[in-house]
Amino acid sequence: MIQYIGLDVGGTSIRAGGMDETGQVRFETKVPTCQGVATGADLIAKLEALIRAVPGWAEARAVGIGVPGAVDRRTNTVTVADNLTLLNGLPLAQTLSPALGKPVLLENDARAAALAEAVSGAGAGKETVCYMTISTGLGGAMVKNGQIYHGSTNMGSYLCRMILDGGQNCEALLSGTSLRRRLAAELGRPVDDAGEVFALAASGDPAATALVEGFRAHLAVLFLNLAVTFNPDVIVAGGGVMQAADHFWDQAIARFRALAHPQLRDTAFARAAHREPGLLGACLLAREGAD
Repeated sequence: MIQYIGLDVGGTSIRAGGMDETGQVRFETKVPTCQGVATGADLIAKLEALIRAVPGWAEARAVGIGVPGAVDRRTNTVTVADNLTLLNGLPLAQTLSPALGKPVLLENDARAAALAEAVSGAGAGKETVCYMTISTGLGGAMVKNGQIYHGSTNMGSYLCRMILDGGQNCEALLSGTSLRRRLAAELGRPVDDAGEVFALAASGDPAATALVEGFRAHLAVLFLNLAVTFNPDVIVAGGGVMQAADHFWDQAIARFRALAHPQLRDTAFARAAHREPGLLGACLLAREGAD
């Protein structure tokens, strides 16, 4: 029986589903985010309809929603959502909770994914897990003893804002969007996705090769910052760009080990175990909110 409902809201699609008391997702559906949505009220109505479509939703104890932006935990609202601006300041939880008659919890989507990987993914059984998603954007979180670390203003472990090189944040250096745009500028033509960057580098294209070499170096520096800051038991990475991990993962870890302090060189690394951790993470948020 479904006890907790989760929604993973992205700029492109929304995944909705339910989790039973054992932590297994028992129902899942996916729809385009912006289809039929022109206003914030439209989006709220769409999310409510998705929740009500989950079998046994009325008996579920709580709802968790992962959103692509920063969340103010004091007000349970989205403060900045660059990829889905309709969410900014939208009274999402405040509207849905009374309509559904149950608690509604919001969290950044990458942090929700981090929770899923820490609880039942590649970080399961570890005390301190640092998770990052390298995809269209870059995000992640640190999870300790099954709890997301938020910091005093909820910016703790907000990875996309970590500064790596020349004042640039890591999202500008490591995201799939950044790789694609930079190669397009070098080639003077559109580049479909980040996978094309790695494929061209493997074929010897000089512009793509330089980008991949820089990507490996910057990723190693991010690893170093995470290891020094959080000293985690394991650093886990997921997201769409990790589909090309054979082109950079081992090289970045080797660079990390060559540069790291001796006490950090044995830091463990793992690829994410869950294909879509965001939905499971949202369900786990609901479980936290119901306890």
